[in-house]
Amino acid sequence: RETFLLTGTVHLLAISGLHVGILAGLFFVLYRADLISRNTCLICTILFVVFYAWLVEFRPPVSRAAILIVLFCLARLIGRTSSSFNWLAIAGLLVLVINPADLFQVGPQLSFLAVATIVAGFRWIAPRKSSDPLQRLIDSTRPFPVRLLYWSGEKVRAAFLVSAIVWMVAMPLVAIRFHLSAPVALIVNPILLIPIALALYGGLGTLVFGSFFPPAGAICGRLCDWNLSVVEWCIALATNVPGGHSWTAGPAVVSVIAFYAGMFLFAVWPATRVSGKYVLIWVMCWTVFGWLVPQRILEARHRDAEHALVATFIDVGHGTSVLLQLPDGRNILYDAGSFGSANYAVQNVSSVLWHENVTHLDSVVVSHADVDHFNALPELMKRFSIGSLIVSYPMSNSDSESVAVLLEAARSNGIRVETVSSGDRLETDSLVDIKVLNPPEAGNGESDNADSIVLLIEHSEKRLLLTGDLEGDALFELMSGSPLPFDIAMAPHHGSLNSHPQTFARWCTPDYVVISGSVRKTGDEVTKQFESAGAEVLSTGLDGAVRFEIGEEVRARTWNDGGW
Repeated sequence: RETFLLTGTVHLLAISGLHVGILAGLFFVLYRADLISRNTCLICTILFVVFYAWLVEFRPPVSRAAILIVLFCLARLIGRTSSSFNWLAIAGLLVLVINPADLFQVGPQLSFLAVATIVAGFRWIAPRKSSDPLQRLIDSTRPFPVRLLYWSGEKVRAAFLVSAIVWMVAMPLVAIRFHLSAPVALIVNPILLIPIALALYGGLGTLVFGSFFPPAGAICGRLCDWNLSVVEWCIALATNVPGGHSWTAGPAVVSVIAFYAGMFLFAVWPATRVSGKYVLIWVMCWTVFGWLVPQRILEARHRDAEHALVATFIDVGHGTSVLLQLPDGRNILYDAGSFGSANYAVQNVSSVLWHENVTHLDSVVVSHADVDHFNALPELMKRFSIGSLIVSYPMSNSDSESVAVLLEAARSNGIRVETVSSGDRLETDSLVDIKVLNPPEAGNGESDNADSIVLLIEHSEKRLLLTGDLEGDALFELMSGSPLPFDIAMAPHHGSLNSHPQTFARWCTPDYVVISGSVRKTGDEVTKQFESAGAEVLSTGLDGAVRFEIGEEVRARTWNDGGW
């Protein structure tokens, strides 16, 4: 699924209107080949698309396609014509009647947008026929190979033009919802039309013939299998095209609204006064002045503005990830991983970074060598630029295969790897001091958890403690020193009882304790012990992302309680 997303072809995996159109088109192929009559073709098409829509439980994109095809066929049966936009409007109304919420989902939105784009741009897509009768006569008398070549050229031109127009119009919506731009889709989508169509026809033939004529069903199954293999091969090839895709924070909502308002005006304006070049000029101007320039301005303001230290504990399930946004605009990520599903952590961390308009991380600190603290990083390295990867000496010498994959991913992406130990300080501005409290250079000799990088972060006389999975003798060694009052502390080891929560809270006396972990792993006993020491307990599993704005005062917010 990831490779289909990166190549802008993920709609091929969905139950979409494209599939309905391809399958319904089979009846028109039979009609053109004089195998069935015109009315039989139209009636069979209607019955088939209604059956298919029922089979897939009237998914919104399929319902849209089925309604359009049924209306088209009914109009032809009674000898009437109508506006394609009217048909699309009726389809939208019926989808609203079935389930009003469907039109607010990105899938149906892209489906209706694609069809509206094709309808509006049909005058540019349709083959250009000569108005000169003599020229048309000459064209009809040319040798069959020449006519076939000309016809094929027109079909190829139309396929690539449709792909380009739909991609161009859908680009802002895709960028703001999926944070991805995939120009390689301009080439891949038209190429895949033929193998996708043959695969669908093969699969349909397998269902039809498999029960009563197995040899024919087997042939159709082979046809389906071969073409699906071609699709997979093309997608794998397209994924590695340089510049074929890029991750982005996306344009602002206001800019997207302005884009589609402009496209609507182009669509409803008299055709004689609008040509394709004006649409292209509009898209280019909007891309520069409505997307790229504002994004750079926001990034510059973010990096130059003096503001509080912001710490966001991201909900990654049972795992850890904390985004530190420093007053001078630097961004530091402490861990990025989740137990079981790296993709879950990737999506949640990416969403927070894009929400904060962060496209560059100055440093990423990996607390220790457990995968639920770093397994999202190899993919994040592809989506965001990262200055340095900071690990402990014991982790840099680990023989873990997962750690080796992480370090290799860093090197292949040009990210320098740095090591720290207790007593070191991270490079920050003059307003924030980040000191490493653990582990020593030689490690603690217990476990990966005991060698967790512990950070003490000070700003405006406020303190934040990040503990990783610190436990055992290493935890008691930390608490053996003079008690330090902290405003915010991360519960060691996701709030495990083995991390002695009551003793820990009495040592650091935090106002807030954050448990980074899933609801299932968070016990009531842990919460009670922290609260008995006077701390307010917040959990990413229960509260969603937890955000602290640290200045003269500490302000706490949670995503599930209104966000920010």
